[in-house]
Amino acid sequence: MTAKINVDTTSLAYRQMAADLGLVNALMGGTDAMRAAGELYLPREPKETVEAYRNRLSRSVLYNAFNDTIQKMVGKPFCKPVTLLSDTPEKITGWSENIDRAGSNITTFCRNIFQSGLIDGVTHVLVDFPRSAPGQSLADEQAQDIRPYAVHVKASDLIAWQTKTVAGVKQLTQIRIRETETEADGQWGEKQVERVRVIYPDRYELYQKAKRNQWNIVEQGELSLGRIPLVTFYTNKTGFMTGTPPLLDLAHL
Repeated sequence: MTAKINVDTTSLAYRQMAADLGLVNALMGGTDAMRAAGELYLPREPKETVEAYRNRLSRSVLYNAFNDTIQKMVGKPFCKPVTLLSDTPEKITGWSENIDRAGSNITTFCRNIFQSGLIDGVTHVLVDFPRSAPGQSLADEQAQDIRPYAVHVKASDLIAWQTKTVAGVKQLTQIRIRETETEADGQWGEKQVERVRVIYPDRYELYQKAKRNQWNIVEQGELSLGRIPLVTFYTNKTGFMTGTPPLLDLAHL
C-alpha cells in the first residue's frame, strides 16, 4: 500500500541524508540525547532483559570527542569578529548588528552557520521579509523598521525541494521547511505546534498540523522577488542541496 503523500513528506535526497544527520545531531545533544535514542545507537545484547538494558543505558556516558572537535574547529576562524567590506552599503552594515532580527550580529550568525556546516555537511540561509499590511508604502515600512532578515535553516529542517534547469543552471522551484513553535494553550499551559512552510518563486504557503496526516493552510501570500532567496553553504558537498557530515567517521567512532 502506497503511503499517503502530505506537505510534510520528505524528498528522496533528504531521506538519503537522514541517517547521518540523525547520528551527528544526536552526538551534539550529548549523553542525554544518546540515551534518548536508546537501541538505535546502543543495541541491546542477545538475551539481555529489558530491565538489564535500561540499567546499562542509564550508566552509559558519552565521551563527546565529536562535539569537542567541532567546537575547536569553529573557534579558529572566528577568534576575531567578522568585518564587512569597506564599500558595504550603510543600511546593510546597520542590519548586520541584528542580522536575524533575533539579536545575533553577523559574527554570531556566521559562526552558527559554519558550525552547522561542519556538523551536517550542508546548511542553508533564507532571506525573509515580514508580512506588511496591505497598502503600506516604503516610507511606512522604513518607519516601522520592516526590513529583510536572515533565517538559518538547518539541513534537518529543509525536508524537501524541487528544481528545474534553465539555460544549464539548476534553479529552485519549491522548498519545504519544517517548523516547530511553542504557543500558549489557555491561560497557563503551552503546546507545540508543527508547521511546514512552502516557498515558491512567486508565493508562499504556511501549513499547520491539525491532526495525524491532516494539514491546513493558515497563511499564504505573494512574493515579488521572482526567485527563492535561499543560499546553501557546503562543507562536504555530494550534490545540489546535499552533503555528508565531514567528520562522519569520527561520529561513528
